[in-house]
Amino acid sequence: MRRIVIAGLLYGALAAAHAETAAPPLVSNERLGYAFEFPRVLAEQRLFGIAHGVSLLATACLDAPDEADAVADAYTQWYEQQQDQIEMLKSELAEFYFGPRAGEASWSHVAATLKLRQAIGLEPGSEKLRAACASLPEALRQPRYDLTALFQLEAALAGMRTAARAEAQAEACSTRLPEAERPALAAHYASWQQREADAIASARAQMLQQWQNTATPGDPDEWQKAVRKRYANPPALACEQLPEWLDGSASSLAQSFASAPALGPVAADSTEALDNTVTAITSPPLESISAIPAEPTVSEGTTAAPPAEAKSPNLFDYLMKLFDERPHEDAAQPAE
Repeated sequence: MRRIVIAGLLYGALAAAHAETAAPPLVSNERLGYAFEFPRVLAEQRLFGIAHGVSLLATACLDAPDEADAVADAYTQWYEQQQDQIEMLKSELAEFYFGPRAGEASWSHVAATLKLRQAIGLEPGSEKLRAACASLPEALRQPRYDLTALFQLEAALAGMRTAARAEAQAEACSTRLPEAERPALAAHYASWQQREADAIASARAQMLQQWQNTATPGDPDEWQKAVRKRYANPPALACEQLPEWLDGSASSLAQSFASAPALGPVAADSTEALDNTVTAITSPPLESISAIPAEPTVSEGTTAAPPAEAKSPNLFDYLMKLFDERPHEDAAQPAE
């Protein structure tokens, strides 16, 4: 019975992942890869990857006799708690990539567009699969797999990035502009502060709460300092445009996590229509590792865990790293 429940929760999408059904055409090839310009979409790309990875592993675990029942129970409970968030992720990503034809896009079409693997990559009956399945129920009870809280955290972080940009650039540019232009910039910044004060306070409170609720590592104040530092040396053009930016909607925290603008359908004679979503991605894919190595990668300066550790919950977390990229933390991302 539990196998029927878990299969139903997967909507049949993962079971049909290899079906030869053509994806609807992209609305634009520019919407491939990481959506750095749209923080909401960037967050959705990451969280969809987590949901996809969890679902693939849960599906594979149905063939692990000793673990199937416990996995089905844990996954069913987790999915029921996260269902609304998961459906929203799939729906908004389909809209982002396929526009007016989003309704034709299945879960597997979105996953293929993100270049996510279609199988967990562990041999049926293998010790690694058994260990991963054994760790799944406990892992899904951890706050770091609460997709709703993670999404709320991402929204708060987006708002705090906007605030950090305004604060850091106003401070830096005030020392670079000719003295006669500084009072005008100060007035624009003061107006922005007054307009956004409540939103900043709300975003910070939400950030602190969800940072704790999701057991996110690190310190939020240190994160905020790092973001300010990235904006602390703006180019000359940014300083010239800062007053206009402060007065516009782009500096509003309410717009920092807005949905991406809708794009119309691709014209029939457009070269963009020739590129299929499965093959057109040229930016770094969300799946950063093409195959699961024999042992987890060990960072320089650390000691490899003994083989017995392979049965710990860390194996589940390791597998999920194949689906959980954090491109917004990429230090190479240019500041605006």
